Amino acid sequence: MMFSWRSWCLAGAVLMFSGLTFAADQDDPVFAEIAGESFRISDLRTFIQKRPAVGAQALTAEGIREAVAEFVDSKVFRHEGVRLGISSDPGIPVDNDGYYFKVQFATIEKCATPSDDEARRFFDANPARFATPAFVRVARVALRESDSIDGEPATLAIAAMLTKVRSGEMSFSDVVARAGEAAKAGGAALEMGDLGFIQLRREEIAANDMLRKLSEAKSGELIGPVAQEGHVFAFEVLDRREPVLFTWDGARNDAKRQLVRECQRKNLQAKRAELYARYQVTMHEAVVAAIKPTLQAGR
Repeated sequence: MMFSWRSWCLAGAVLMFSGLTFAADQDDPVFAEIAGESFRISDLRTFIQKRPAVGAQALTAEGIREAVAEFVDSKVFRHEGVRLGISSDPGIPVDNDGYYFKVQFATIEKCATPSDDEARRFFDANPARFATPAFVRVARVALRESDSIDGEPATLAIAAMLTKVRSGEMSFSDVVARAGEAAKAGGAALEMGDLGFIQLRREEIAANDMLRKLSEAKSGELIGPVAQEGHVFAFEVLDRREPVLFTWDGARNDAKRQLVRECQRKNLQAKRAELYARYQVTMHEAVVAAIKPTLQAGR
């Protein structure tokens, strides 16, 4: 059995985006101002709930940042389209996503297909980008931060038990059993024990400290406790499968695709900077940083 990061982080529950919570006394603060108009957390929540693809990414803190950027895009590119006189397609109103996508396509500089020489230089300079993913097989303990074990907060209890595992007084399976009892008592048990092999994608490792630790860990190593998204985790690395590097012939087309994506990302960032200045975008970073995704178990 193999898991990717997004399906694995909270494996054992079917996750649905149910909204956003805000870690402050004020329930609905302004998180951005665009062209003199203020936008609140409730506006972002509505935006995400109407867009399943954005909702899927908004299950993590990194995804929330991406959703915020998409929200701002939906405003500034509409303004830019109106300013430039770009018409909407028949049957598609200006406030439809199709319109601001059209404006993006019309205004963001296009990227040429790289030559073989350009792609080969990129391939030679970035060998890790052209390899099968690494896999680690892990056993996991997962509790909510609000859970407790014998009256002790979950994080402290797990840390104390891991110390005993390292000294040989307990096994990790003992920790799994103790945590499983506590989770069951709390009515919110996540999958624990041997999860099988987890796929470690390069882009996900770069954005997630927990995955970075797993990618660097050796077989038999313990990791944790690690707090993330309201949960506390601990791991035992059971086995590893290292990446296998591709040959140039096998990676040629992928190298070209990656170069085009890098170019597109840079061009989007450049256009965003231009439009953020033109439409006086002000981001309230403290508010954005305090946004928390809300996950709930469903069927």
